[in-house]
Amino acid sequence: MFGRERRNAQAIEAMSAKLAAADARARALSDSIAQIELRVAHDAAARERLQATTENLVATLEDSTLSNTADVARALGQVASLCAAVAQRLEADQIERRALTEVLARLALSPPSRLDEPARTIGGTVFASAVAPDREISIVDEDEPATPALSGEASDDVRMVLECLTEAVYRQNTRDSRV
Repeated sequence: MFGRERRNAQAIEAMSAKLAAADARARALSDSIAQIELRVAHDAAARERLQATTENLVATLEDSTLSNTADVARALGQVASLCAAVAQRLEADQIERRALTEVLARLALSPPSRLDEPARTIGGTVFASAVAPDREISIVDEDEPATPALSGEASDDVRMVLECLTEAVYRQNTRDSRV
């Protein structure tokens, strides 16, 4: 009887030890599962916050892109109008230079007037005449070349001044044509 009770007691102890070990493993496993579930819940919440932040960022970037596109389009429109104004001004300057060159060439052709007597002042009144017909006036003679050669009758000083002016206008026109 004693032997049997001892064996039963030893068997009970061995089973208790095995149950305690199994219980410890079950608790460790339960703790691990709880930690995994906690991490999964935490990761899901973090993923949802990240998703919401990403969606807000994408919406903000879309708005910013649309705003930047409108700003760029407006700036390009202003640049285009500025370029058109510069082109018009360059064209007007070129026309003025041509007219100036023609006037200078005409001045070179006309001989300087020499008066034998001193200048005197002439007075009087000028009354308005009837309305003149509306005709176009041109300072360019179609029979003459655009830039005639200097006349032999012009004085050397006038010739030198006119040549310098003509050369300056030519250089300016050449520089403008490169732009």
